[in-house]
Amino acid sequence: MASGLRTTLASLLLLGPAACSSSAAEGPPAAKEGAKEAAAKEAAAKEAAAKEAAAPAPAEPGLSADQLKGVLDGAKIDVRRTCAPLARLRERVDVDLTIAGSSGAVANTNVAVNGGNPELASCVAGELARLSFPKAAKVTRTTVSITF
Repeated sequence: MASGLRTTLASLLLLGPAACSSSAAEGPPAAKEGAKEAAAKEAAAKEAAAKEAAAPAPAEPGLSADQLKGVLDGAKIDVRRTCAPLARLRERVDVDLTIAGSSGAVANTNVAVNGGNPELASCVAGELARLSFPKAAKVTRTTVSITF
């Protein structure tokens, strides 16, 4: 009996509780199918949520994520080059941008995170304010994070 208990404990530790359950304890086949469906739906929902969180999307309809990325990728390099003399090690600045849909111009900047360095934050916001985006049907709001 001690050997059987050791085997059960080893199975539980290595394979989890499912390895130790008996077929009588698993319930009818319909219950197993329902549990499998629920697990599959939960996994699909988690995957969809992870994809949505990973994609940079504007808070409102307007410019697409690809349009924003197209302008901001190059701009971040330029901003880092221009503002780097003001930066200390590993500072992050987050700037909220409001982009006018009709012109594509940056209508407003708001520093959300200044990294404890207001001069650096001011430089970053000023550089981002000069950007020009494609025209869109509506105003676009997005946040730009730049780490030095």
